[in-house]
Parts: sequence; structure tokens; C-alpha cells
Amino acid sequence: MQLHFVFSHLQNSFRAGKAMACVPNCRSVLELSAALYHQGFISSIQRGHLQGPDLVPTPTTRSNVAERRLWLSLKYYEGKPVMQYIRGVSKPSRKVYMTPSELINFSKGRTVSFVRGLEPAEAAVVETKKGIMGVEDAIREQLGGSVLCRMK
Repeated sequence: MQLHFVFSHLQNSFRAGKAMACVPNCRSVLELSAALYHQGFISSIQRGHLQGPDLVPTPTTRSNVAERRLWLSLKYYEGKPVMQYIRGVSKPSRKVYMTPSELINFSKGRTVSFVRGLEPAEAAVVETKKGIMGVEDAIREQLGGSVLCRMK
């Protein structure tokens, strides 16, 4: 559920022209942010609190865990957002699992079961047993998993 909030929050932040987006600080969101960073959709990830990124590194403790956030620097090219959209594929009620061979077909633009294949310049993020990563990395490591989202 947390990741679907992040998808819509990032899309809305890009459309509003924000420089940074504030998302919850948890492992799954951090892994998703790292995958988006490696795909080139965001320019940096910083830990912080509700008011903004940390100027001095502050550890997360039991007393401040509710206030901790991740601040993502959004990327723009010639004034336009790098990310046009981000859409969830799997939902908590319906996970979409793909084997490594199905991921290859999916990345080549072929429809796998009921999921339309990736279009040119479109990317996807997969949750595997080794964590959340881009579809190309999952294919390279021959891992299958749950397709979380697609973005362009």
C-alpha cells in the first residue's frame, strides 16, 4: 500500500513542478527510490525529517522514526519532467508475478498474461528475492518477481 502512495505522490510532484518530493522512510520505498535513481528518473536521495532534508546526518531512532522521511530530488530536462507517468502494475490484492523468461518478453513489448508489454522508452521496476530493481537488472541476474510499476 505504501508504494502506491509513492507512485501517485511522485507523479503529482513532477506535474506540479516541485524540485523535491517527500516520501516515507522505509526499506521498500528506499529500494524503489534507488531503482528510480539508477533508471535516471530522480537525481538524488536524502534522508531528512518533515521540514526538509538533513543538513547534518541524523540517525533514525525509536523516538524520531515517525518524523523521518526520504527527500527525492526530481529531474527535469529543458523545463519538462523526466518522468511523464508512473503506474502501478501489481496491487496488494493482485500481485503480477513473472518468471525471467516472461520478463524478457515483457521488456521486448510482448503482452504477458494480461499485462501489456513495455513500450519504447518505458521502464519497469520488479520486486525480486534480492530486492527491488529495474527490469533490466532482474533479467541480467535471471530473477523473476512481482512487477511493481511501469514509468516513462
